[in-house]
Amino acid sequence: MDTTSSITTSTTKVNASENASSSLSSTTTVKQLPPHLGKNRKNKLKKWIMLVLILAVAGAAVWYFFFRGEAAQLPFIRFAAIDKGDVIKSVTATGTLQATKTVQVGSQVSGTIKSLHADFNTRVKKGDLVAELDPTFYEAAVKSAQANYSRAKADLNNAEKIEARSKELLSKQLVSRAEYDVTETALADAKATVQQIQASLDQANVNLSYTKIHAPISGIVTQRSVDVGQTVAASLSAPVLFIIAEDLTEMEVAANVDEADIGQVKQDEDVSFTVDAFPGEKFHGIVKMVRLNPIIQSNVVTYTVVISAQNKEEKLFPGMTATVTITNSAAHDVIRIPAAAIRFTPPSLDNSTGSTAKSGNHDSTSGHGGARRDSSQGHRGTGSKNGTIYRRAVGPVEAGKLPTLEAIKITMGISDGMNTEVLTSDKPLNVGDSIAIGSVMPAKAAGSAPAGATPFGTQPGGRGR
Repeated sequence: MDTTSSITTSTTKVNASENASSSLSSTTTVKQLPPHLGKNRKNKLKKWIMLVLILAVAGAAVWYFFFRGEAAQLPFIRFAAIDKGDVIKSVTATGTLQATKTVQVGSQVSGTIKSLHADFNTRVKKGDLVAELDPTFYEAAVKSAQANYSRAKADLNNAEKIEARSKELLSKQLVSRAEYDVTETALADAKATVQQIQASLDQANVNLSYTKIHAPISGIVTQRSVDVGQTVAASLSAPVLFIIAEDLTEMEVAANVDEADIGQVKQDEDVSFTVDAFPGEKFHGIVKMVRLNPIIQSNVVTYTVVISAQNKEEKLFPGMTATVTITNSAAHDVIRIPAAAIRFTPPSLDNSTGSTAKSGNHDSTSGHGGARRDSSQGHRGTGSKNGTIYRRAVGPVEAGKLPTLEAIKITMGISDGMNTEVLTSDKPLNVGDSIAIGSVMPAKAAGSAPAGATPFGTQPGGRGR
């Protein structure tokens, strides 16, 4: 009895245990999520994180481009030192070197080149034989003309004798006056024939002489255009056989000067120029002529300025390209200031708020303080103009304020576009004094976008913040 009860109790415990395990397993299965739902949840979490990062970057960019400038309201004033030096006002141009005098040697008659007595770089004297044409045809023409001339002379002698006999018979009244007139006319015709054939003989001799081509001037041969055996035809124009430069120790530069600068170029002005063949070496000359003939190419008008230059060492060759600097005026060892200082106007400040108000002609975009070429100064400037510059006052700069600038009125001399000569000033100027040449907003100095720009591009006409 006890054994049966014990077995029943154990069976009941085992069943209870199995039921508990089954219940626990069932509960655990219900709480687990499907795999695809877990992945979606993770993807959503990643998307939210990426969205937060993008918004943070965009917010930082907006602050950097639009609101960062509000923290830096004072512009940077750029300064440069006054110095002493040379101010040279000049006009630059390019031109081509050429010989002072060149002659094209041609042929007045047609024929075949029999021989050449000159080549490239051959130095010749006036009258030297440089080429010969085959003279066979012209020698035959001379012989034919001489035969005709001899026959004409014989006819003339016969006509003279007939006229003399007719004249004697007329004096004895053995022939009529009409018969004498016939003999007299025949004599005149014979004389004219002789003169005509004489001219033909002279022409044949001249043509024969043209088969020998001589140098018209003394100089050096810079071009040879024919070879032995080549046929030249002188029908409408004389073919060019050689080009002879008279003297390469005297050269010319034909420079093309823009119409805007031609008014500053005067005769006998000093000129310096360089050529690529000799870098670093300067050659000198003077303005010989300003040709009034305009050259128009693509609506650009230039004028040719002829510059004479010495070439004693014969370094310069015809055809070289020269970069020419024509000196209009020069001032040596004078007080000079950067040309940008003349254009600078200090920015005005609203002291109540400390923000930069609308400023004058200061440069807020140039990283060099506005040191750009001024068309009213530079090459087109004229001396003796008045202007105002601003010198930095000595002393510390208070926080939140611009440096103190002292206005000085000056009289300007010549300008080369980068530096300007100071003739007089209402306050003493010293070498080394700092003068303002431009202003740059701090945001721009740090490399941010210009006014009107956004992180996505520049809006036309935008002002920025």
